[in-house]
Amino acid sequence: MSNLNSKIKAVFNKLKETYSNNIILKYDTRTKKNRVYEFIRLNRSKSNNKNLKYKYIGYITDDGFFIPIKTNFIDKRDIELNQFKKINELEEELKNYEYEKKEEKVKVSKYDAQILTALSMNARLPYSKVGKLVGLERTASTYQVEKVIKKYNVKPVLEWYTKSIGFFHYIIFVKFLDKTSINTKKLTEELKSYPEIQLAAMTVGKYDMFLYVRSLGIGDSDSIISNAYLFLDKYKAKVIISEFDLEFGFIPIRDEFFGKLKSSVWVKDKNHPRPDSNQFTPNEFEFLRELNKNPTENFVSIDKKLGFDLGTSRFLYSKLLKRGIIRRPTISILNNNIKQIAIISAKLYDIESFKNNRKILLYNILEKDESIDKYSFIGDYYTERAELFVKPLIKDENLDEVLLKFKEIYKETKFEVLLVIDVLFGEFIFRRFDNVYSEPYITLVENYNLKSEKKIDYFNL
Repeated sequence: MSNLNSKIKAVFNKLKETYSNNIILKYDTRTKKNRVYEFIRLNRSKSNNKNLKYKYIGYITDDGFFIPIKTNFIDKRDIELNQFKKINELEEELKNYEYEKKEEKVKVSKYDAQILTALSMNARLPYSKVGKLVGLERTASTYQVEKVIKKYNVKPVLEWYTKSIGFFHYIIFVKFLDKTSINTKKLTEELKSYPEIQLAAMTVGKYDMFLYVRSLGIGDSDSIISNAYLFLDKYKAKVIISEFDLEFGFIPIRDEFFGKLKSSVWVKDKNHPRPDSNQFTPNEFEFLRELNKNPTENFVSIDKKLGFDLGTSRFLYSKLLKRGIIRRPTISILNNNIKQIAIISAKLYDIESFKNNRKILLYNILEKDESIDKYSFIGDYYTERAELFVKPLIKDENLDEVLLKFKEIYKETKFEVLLVIDVLFGEFIFRRFDNVYSEPYITLVENYNLKSEKKIDYFNL
């Protein structure tokens, strides 16, 4: 073993400790794999090599993962140890655990989509439970999940809900009347200073900028919506503002937003002995802020960091989930083959035509683009009685073809398209949502007699 790298040695030694000391490692020149065999002495009274039987149990990858045969030998020690399979049979059994290098960058493997869906629905799922969902054995599930995370550059993100505490969704379109006055770097810093703005993107089309905002309502004097022209008072600009209802997807919340949320933290006094339904306790506020930074962080670690009693973070997590404040710890798939993002606005002139084609549109929304959802998010805005679709354009996907499909669905509807040329801050989230939990799917079940599929409880596996 002197010529082996340290990762292979470490895994082999760990196997000897946890499984059996009667194992050997052999390099197969044909398959170029470090194969692991267990040897069994058939007659304990004899010590010659002819009395040994060797059973192939898996191989160790160069990057330090043990890939077992399909039978989980660690959990099923009672299998017949003298039954051996030919090398080609073992290869057939192992092929489900391997990626073809030539396809790795472009092809979604058998398990990729299932793993990405599971993590999109609950990024805190233990690897073993992800494996259980997709039909992988314990050791193989760790290998495959970590490989998918690396392959797609998966980042954990927290999806949570602010409407119940008085902060609504808004979208803002900006048309600069004098583009020569725009300094993008300076504009970015100015917009960042407003914690309500969660995303700012420069666009080409009818408008030059798209903003996604979470803010108190227009009746609140401290609301950015009530003072919308003030944050652009240095620029000659036309501003269109609309309240927005999300139907699919979401935009993550910046940490700076918690400065505004402090107004929703309960302060105990004789007039307020308990928090209102739209308030946080101080512990809930601090925990939510910490979880928003890293939604997969260990609860014990958060308890220590925030000075909580052990178990407090786990309790608060369950409580906020039950209240609906936390929707889910989810993911953003950063390696996604997206060449451009299109913001498509569909103005609803012919409501009857829209209603008649609603079913087709809902099915269209639920389609997937390889490893991600077809749309980043979708929702209604009211200023122009329209729907908004944020569509990632994949590889050679043609925008004209996308719009043609919309025109078939909407008939007389007028479309406006903005193409994102630069995201100043914030991010569009691309993930693989489980459709049965989506509003479009629920609408199909309730209004169009779609037979409902059985839901997977991603929080109680």
